[in-house]
Amino acid sequence: MQEISDKSLHPFEDRESQQKSLTILLVSDIHDDHKKLEKLKAWFGEKFKERCHYIFALGDFDNIKNNNPSPNAEINQYEKVSNILSFLEFASVPIYYIPGNHDAAGFFKETPTLTQHSKCIHKASVKIADGLQIVGLGGSGPAYLEKSGKNELYWEGYPYTTDNDFSEDLKAVLEKFCNENTQTILFTHWGPYLSSTTVDTVDHPELPVFSGSKVLSQALREKHWNILCNLHGHTHAGVGRTNSGQVQIINPGSLHWGDFGILYLERSNVTNKWVIKKTEFINLNAY
Repeated sequence: MQEISDKSLHPFEDRESQQKSLTILLVSDIHDDHKKLEKLKAWFGEKFKERCHYIFALGDFDNIKNNNPSPNAEINQYEKVSNILSFLEFASVPIYYIPGNHDAAGFFKETPTLTQHSKCIHKASVKIADGLQIVGLGGSGPAYLEKSGKNELYWEGYPYTTDNDFSEDLKAVLEKFCNENTQTILFTHWGPYLSSTTVDTVDHPELPVFSGSKVLSQALREKHWNILCNLHGHTHAGVGRTNSGQVQIINPGSLHWGDFGILYLERSNVTNKWVIKKTEFINLNAY
């Protein structure tokens, strides 16, 4: 686990050291859909008239089945992600990302540098403004369908087979990077258990799929980690924003389905703390 300097991500532009507001483009679950990436680029050029500071990408760039990999799964394992990250540089801002359960297994063993202006922050942290950092932990655990009072496995996770497997890594990341002096935006691919952003009723309206982590849900209630918000993807149907205590939980949805988000942050002149000013959730199918 490491702290990453973001100096290498700028020559796009130098960030103001006393930045008081940030506008961030949120994408997740692209699943190698280049048509949607093209639509996102067109929307950004035609509709978005504000200054964007960062792009945060929350995993599942690809469609790899890590639990049943093909014989060629390790060949050019980063090529698709690299191509997508290069394309996202249309915004001319630094890109920070984590891997999802359908991304190359190598992401969970190393943090490769794939493009000049992007950084993988799986098990890492980056300071993005005074008093504010991002911390990442990619991958997912399993999801369950609640049926006849029992939990039936619905989606397999990767690299975590149980919530307990995830617990060890989450605890290590929080203990290493999070503290009461610095606010944290926590990137995870899967979100917290029973959050509206992790319950999927699309395929089974009467039998919801619960795709979140109980361990993560508990951690978000612990105030000493100083988490401002938890950004996650994974659950395509869970687009939106909710909260767990004082922590905001945000799922921009799947770009493969046409969904993405904009996060607006500002630093209070009174408390000197970062707050979420607003979020926007946009579907490209409307354009």
